[in-house]
Amino acid sequence: MKGPRILDVGNLGDDEYDEGKTHRMIQSAFSNFTIIGLDMNEEKAKKLSFPNQVVGSAEAMPFPSDFFDTIYMGEILEHTFEPQKMIKEARRTLKNGGILILDTPNPYALSRIFRFLVKKMDTLGHSDHKVFYTPCSLKNILEENEFHIEAMVTDSTFGVKGRTFFLPRIPFCEMLGGHICVKAIKL
Repeated sequence: MKGPRILDVGNLGDDEYDEGKTHRMIQSAFSNFTIIGLDMNEEKAKKLSFPNQVVGSAEAMPFPSDFFDTIYMGEILEHTFEPQKMIKEARRTLKNGGILILDTPNPYALSRIFRFLVKKMDTLGHSDHKVFYTPCSLKNILEENEFHIEAMVTDSTFGVKGRTFFLPRIPFCEMLGGHICVKAIKL
């Protein structure tokens, strides 16, 4: 294996439109690193046949302790009833000082608030979402598992009718983007 190791959890995507798009971007951006994918979808893993693809669960990662330099969990945490297991596994498999990057839908997103107020729609996301996280709940779960949060932001965008708009960078709007994004360091 070459260079630092990055684990991309849920790398195959959860719909036919994603099909590993983010994983390909990570592979391209970090070509001198060893990029490992972890996903539970065995059929899609065979179809896409990424190098270093592992079929398994983020709640019981099939990797040794202190193995990864960075773990990316893109829109994964909201799909489990056992987030503590997932975060504990990330902690176990990260090296000391390793980086955990995660993002999850933001229940306080401006677009969700507007859709609820105007259309009276519950628009918190995909039917497979189990739990929604606020900045406070993410902070709690990460600190309980001995992570130091280095940054927590939203993506500063909101979507309306398939169009993307950017929020102004003012204090009131800084946490109203569509996703909460966190960078945390294993202590």
